[in-house]
Amino acid sequence: MGCDISTVQESGQLAPPEHHREHSKRRVHHHPKKVKAMEGQDAFEKYKKMFRFQDIIAEYGARDEKWTDDEFVPGYEILNKMGKSPPQWKDFVFKRATEFMDPKEIAVFKGIDPNDIRQGALGDCYMLCCLAALAERPNLVERLIITEEYNKVGCYAVWLCDAGTWKSVIVDDFFPVNRFNQPAFTKSNGPELWVLLIEKAYAKLFGGYDIIEGGLPQYALKDLTGAPYDQLESSDPNEVWNLLWEANKKDYLMTCYSKSTNIREERNPLGIVSGHAYSILDVREVVTEKETARILQIRNPWGKFEWKGAWGDHSSKWTPETIKQVPNFSRADDGTFWMSVDDFVTYYEGVGICKLHEDYFYQSIQLSHDKKVLPNFRARDDEFIPYQNPNRTVVRLHLEHKTHLFLSVNQTDDRKFLTSPSFYQYSNVRIMVARVTPDGLQYVAGANNTDRDVVAEATLGRGVYLVTIEIVWEQEHHKKFTLSAYSEHPVAFERVGNADFDAAERNIVKSLAIKNAGSRVKDYAAIQEPGIKRYMGSEFGLVYFCYHNRGTRTLKETVTMTSRTNLRICPPFNNNREFTVIVPPGADAVVIYKPVFAEPYSFSIKASFSAQSFFGDVMRHPSNNTVYHDDPEDVVLEIADNDCYNQFIKNDRDVFTVEEVKEDPPAGAEDDEETKVVISKVLGVFKGPAILLDKGDLVQVETFENGDANIQQQQQ
Repeated sequence: MGCDISTVQESGQLAPPEHHREHSKRRVHHHPKKVKAMEGQDAFEKYKKMFRFQDIIAEYGARDEKWTDDEFVPGYEILNKMGKSPPQWKDFVFKRATEFMDPKEIAVFKGIDPNDIRQGALGDCYMLCCLAALAERPNLVERLIITEEYNKVGCYAVWLCDAGTWKSVIVDDFFPVNRFNQPAFTKSNGPELWVLLIEKAYAKLFGGYDIIEGGLPQYALKDLTGAPYDQLESSDPNEVWNLLWEANKKDYLMTCYSKSTNIREERNPLGIVSGHAYSILDVREVVTEKETARILQIRNPWGKFEWKGAWGDHSSKWTPETIKQVPNFSRADDGTFWMSVDDFVTYYEGVGICKLHEDYFYQSIQLSHDKKVLPNFRARDDEFIPYQNPNRTVVRLHLEHKTHLFLSVNQTDDRKFLTSPSFYQYSNVRIMVARVTPDGLQYVAGANNTDRDVVAEATLGRGVYLVTIEIVWEQEHHKKFTLSAYSEHPVAFERVGNADFDAAERNIVKSLAIKNAGSRVKDYAAIQEPGIKRYMGSEFGLVYFCYHNRGTRTLKETVTMTSRTNLRICPPFNNNREFTVIVPPGADAVVIYKPVFAEPYSFSIKASFSAQSFFGDVMRHPSNNTVYHDDPEDVVLEIADNDCYNQFIKNDRDVFTVEEVKEDPPAGAEDDEETKVVISKVLGVFKGPAILLDKGDLVQVETFENGDANIQQQQQ
């Protein structure tokens, strides 16, 4: 038996809220039988609504009439939702496209080129620079426009990813026009509609044109692609260069935004516009006589105002030798220029990286929290108030193949609350992913942040995984979110209804603590028990103490918080100032502290411990169970959007026509509700194959030029 006193100082940081700136055959994936994401009638009704523009075009076309969107009525109201629009916007008039474009020449597309995009009076450069980046690969723009042909009815549909869920946004062809009879906002170089349609659909998604002024380009990239993003604000040229160099090698989309000044969009003598978003097109190393220069190719979405400094179009840095090393160098006055990374960090504040993988699958599930926190949850005087947040969810993932994936918790964009009297801001999210094994949950990935989209990235082997999601909501009136997966192979979601969240979390944290290189490890050799270890650390916005007893005697330790800021202890403990653990041989114990506020947290401790036989105390001590056994039957059926992106956007399919037909069950099948199959028969010519889910089964539809469909049902 022995005793020792030790003191440790620890501190951590909870991320503060972000502040806004002004046709190949597909593999059939077998979902678990419990997941019935799209049953026959559900699929029919969902896609009928998404593709209702087809009915609009047919109905109004038969009457030779034009359609007006009654959800986004053309007029000054949709220009001035917040009541702060510039006075000159009152002079804008909404006109049909045929009233300011030649009806004989007008088209949705006449080719897709970044230089087609011209920003107008609307301050949405952050979105237009992203659109220009997508236009470098025309298929990424083309697949967003569902209605690719001009129609006299004036009805068009655009795909957008809204808070993690893909939606079809239907708009008419009324656009605000200035006194020169030109589009007041974005415009293209010729009589084509795609630029105007995407901007209008984006404005409708958020409720008004003025609402989409100012923003972060990485958010817009997510909305246009569904792909996750990274962002970095740094004045370190090496840090910025390393991020962009790696992103460029992976062919990711890259954007940046310049530093703001007191004057909005001020143009400095060297050609940089303040508080402005740009796209980054290329990253290169160029060898000169004196150095290896690190340079970036950047585009201004205005199509003008270029950098005039070193490596600009007319810089002396461009010699015949350096030009040979940059095949895409041009001196055209098109808003595109080169500059060194050292100059870049002087004038630009941050970069946004969109981790686009064109062949990846997208799945999402909409979730919400309906339990209110206790009134004293945010009390400052909290010594005996444990951490009790009921806003927690467990989701099970099923993977049939080893896959690289991004799991994202997506909150509603705060733009949607700009005209609301209710307070809203992004809430802190903690997401952890663990593999289900016979020995419990094995940690594989996690993330913690206060941002619109919080992403955990991992490469997971075939198997079953649990995802724990906890959100410290800043408001009670809106607690909806989406969990999405952007993955190399399809994944299937199930929400677990009766999960013991605390036990699951302790199990994951135990695994994390032992493998985390950042854990501070203490052994108890001073009491002749080197086989007993304590792992202490801070990760994903929580502080943990993990005890791992592989010694010969029972450990009893009391830890006192000699100082503590913004941290509370999690159940089953309830004294924030002090806790005691009793860990017999072969057992583990995990104690977790979490912050309540989106503020820094810190702590220091003093610990006393001893080892002997404490069997009576073990029986009376609160349980610290750290083995969570997953129950596959604890599932809550949710309607998951497992096929919208994969069916129509990834494969660029823009036609959906169905008629319901009843099919007799296969011979020998039991004649009950589970075996009666309703098949939505797909007609028409698509750009790719389709997969529809009916009654938990998968239907592979292979279409041919004549519109006939070969339907094969695959039983689970």
